[in-house]
Amino acid sequence: MTTVRQKVLTYFTKTRAASAREVARALQLSAATVRHHLRVLASDGRLELTSAGGRDRKGRPEKFYSLPRSSLGDNLAALSHALLTEAG
Repeated sequence: MTTVRQKVLTYFTKTRAASAREVARALQLSAATVRHHLRVLASDGRLELTSAGGRDRKGRPEKFYSLPRSSLGDNLAALSHALLTEAG
């Protein structure tokens, strides 16, 4: 069984950064539910707050979250393999 938090993390593997509203729309969940899970994932260190968007609309600015850079890896193995392949 896939939990909401797993779905949210899977969404972020496909998207660099997103707000609660964007995640809620993509996963067909309420924004309040998604905001709760984003806060929990951020406090656990599995997501990080990247920025707070401008005030285009009334109310609070939107917060944008993303996966932490440490969880993305450095892709060094693929890069070195490509360079060695090109070098012959």
